[in-house]
Amino acid sequence: MWVTCLVRQKLKEFSGLGQSLRFVSLHPDISYPWHAAVCAVDIGRLLVGHGGVGTDGRRVVAVAMDGRGSAVYGLAKSTAPTAAVAG
Repeated sequence: MWVTCLVRQKLKEFSGLGQSLRFVSLHPDISYPWHAAVCAVDIGRLLVGHGGVGTDGRRVVAVAMDGRGSAVYGLAKSTAPTAAVAG
């Protein structure tokens, strides 16, 4: 199970018994993480819902275990739907 740490910008994985297994420090561009789920299509990536007060918008990012996003889906400041792949 993955848990988001909003203030620390980290994701933590716990076993079913509550033991800490590992953590991912998110890139600074991924602010206010709210939800995290394992990506069924791209093994080794997590889908992270993030954004909030004072940010450009809310989006979902595919995140590698190094904390960097690879694909971004969501709404930009103009509220026009966007999809981009980061290099």
